[in-house]
This record gives sequence, C-alpha cells and structure tokens, in this order.
Amino acid sequence: MFQTSAGSPVPEGLTIVRRSDTAQGELHLTVKPVQRSSACPGCARRSSRIHSHYERRPRDLPWHGRIVRMTLRVRRFRCGTPACKVRIFAERLPGVVASRAQRSVRLADSQRAIGLAAGGEPGSRLAHRLAMPVSGDSLLRMIRSAPVPDFIAPTIVGIDDWAWRRGQRYGTIICDLERNRVCGFAS
Repeated sequence: MFQTSAGSPVPEGLTIVRRSDTAQGELHLTVKPVQRSSACPGCARRSSRIHSHYERRPRDLPWHGRIVRMTLRVRRFRCGTPACKVRIFAERLPGVVASRAQRSVRLADSQRAIGLAAGGEPGSRLAHRLAMPVSGDSLLRMIRSAPVPDFIAPTIVGIDDWAWRRGQRYGTIICDLERNRVCGFAS
C-alpha cells in the first residue's frame, strides 16, 4: 500500500492499494477506506464485522493534469445490535463520495464552481481543459442542485424609478442600502 500525504491524488480517509496508468494517459487508482469500522445507519453503533465487499468507480480530481479514475472497495458490515432492524449495511463515506454518486465530493465541488462561474457549455469546455470532463447539461444540473444562501431581509431599502423611454417604458430598482446590493429589478 502507498502512503497518502497532503499532495495525495486521493481524498483524505482513503489509502491507495494499487496504481496503474491507462493507454489514454489516465491514472487509475484502487483505493480503500482507512477506518476499520463503520457506524450502523439504524442504531449508530459501530461495527467491524465485515459481511462482504463491492466496488464503486467514482471519478476524482485530476492529479498533475491527468484524469483520475478510482476503484473504491466498499465494505458491507453486519450490525451487532439485536434490536436494530438493519442487519447488513454499507459503510458511508460522506467526506469522500455521496451515496450513489459517480464523482467524489471534491470533484463535484470543483465542477459546480466552474459551472457557477462559466455556465453550461463554456464551463464544460473549461472543465475538459482542466482534466475534469463533464457535460454542459451535468453542470447545469449541479448548478440547480447547489444550496441557495439564506435570504436576509433588508431593513434599509432604497427604491428608484426611471423611464427607459418617456411615456412608454419604465423601470424600478430596489436596493439594500446596508449591504450595498440590488434586491430586485422590474421593467
């Protein structure tokens, strides 16, 4: 096994079991979790009794300009609590990869930031240049699912009306004078 460090190609909490290079120049890593036990989602009791394994293949951030593909060995554990309804459960890796996700949390965060800054197709082209390939439609889905910051109601408001064309078209702008930002706009 390889030791991981701050400049590691894998997220924290994982260790590299095997590393190989593909013909396309991609880096393929077989990784497994460092922790020896996992908490049951039913009763929250930790278990180290392994039932079986399965593999997930999430994508991860590029490393030195190369696309990284991971094979993640996920373990299924047996719950030892007799009253718990959950008998067998898969270990959760919330800081690494979300349930049923095809990309790591850190790759999803980077791609979402690209999508928020550049949009769909332009963001897709930028992500491909940065070795994080993603479609424009996927970027738009990630933008829509991004958490929206809580709205703070303004207490000091400024309102201004103007005419785009006198007698035909008017506009109104509402500004938050405390935070110096526009709250609304209508024309």
